[in-house]
Amino acid sequence: MTLGRRVAIFLVLCAAGGAALAAYIELVYEPRLAASGRSAEQRVTASPADLASYSHGAHVVFVNTSLDEYNDRLAVAALDDGSGPRFIANLRCERVHVGAGVGLCLTADRGVLTRYYAYIFDAAFQQGAELPLQGTPSRARVSPDGRLGAVTVFVAGDSYTNHSFSTRTTILDTASAQPVADLEQFTAIRDGQPFEAADFNYWGVTFAHDPGVFYATLATGGHMWLVRGSVPRREVTVVADGVECPSLSPDDTRVVFKQRVLENGRLGWRLHVLDLRTLASVALAETRSVDDQAEWLDRDHVLYALPRDGGGTTLWSVAADGTGVPAPFLDNAYSPAVAR
Repeated sequence: MTLGRRVAIFLVLCAAGGAALAAYIELVYEPRLAASGRSAEQRVTASPADLASYSHGAHVVFVNTSLDEYNDRLAVAALDDGSGPRFIANLRCERVHVGAGVGLCLTADRGVLTRYYAYIFDAAFQQGAELPLQGTPSRARVSPDGRLGAVTVFVAGDSYTNHSFSTRTTILDTASAQPVADLEQFTAIRDGQPFEAADFNYWGVTFAHDPGVFYATLATGGHMWLVRGSVPRREVTVVADGVECPSLSPDDTRVVFKQRVLENGRLGWRLHVLDLRTLASVALAETRSVDDQAEWLDRDHVLYALPRDGGGTTLWSVAADGTGVPAPFLDNAYSPAVAR
């Protein structure tokens, strides 16, 4: 066999091997990437008309987590059709919440010197006033009337699993993005008596429909309390034990929260719902650890984010009475805020 013929056969074999490898990638590897959200085509729109159509009905605002150029962008999807195209705004965010057409975003410009800040945006996703933050963004909430916002940052540590973490929670006026109160300056009441400690930490604010009223977590000495607060009175009152990151139901009668559990020596959280009238709580059917401040999808279901294999996050929903099974609600999404 001549040298030229050997080279020709070798090239044919290489081409066949390359074709086989390409077919393997297409049939096996690419579907896995699509399932993980890495290469799945994200149907998006930036049309103001599409945003207006979503805004006229029930919708959810969230942080988009697709692993592409839209990562960490603010997004909107119709509440009853999460599979449809999502509106992608030209704003980046790490935590978001909305109320009465007013949005609050916590974000970071990461670089050699990272700048943390919060900003207000309107119903058209136009950025407004900014507020510098003195720590890593953690939680954000807007009151139902859109007038107040709450910002929690880590000033030490970067996770609630870190026993030495420290937080700062600020109530702000959304019209100006200026602080109106620091929760650590509020008077705390337990069993009818004031109490205080040097290690007070507040986080997870959720606002009631009654103006200036909120619930939050107060931690001291390794113990977590649910407190009910009043911004005008600069006061919080202990309501229940063991409640972290509460979120008020649409009728203000219940809170969904995460409760600490130890499984095989590891710290985790189980979602529960507490009835504020009876103080009875029920564990929800989600058995995976949820380190998040959940959101109410409606009166009977809650939303929360969980990481997905391969990267990104998925929003899940589960019944608020402890029945049923969790169901995926919206892929490539985080930090949901339901608007009706």
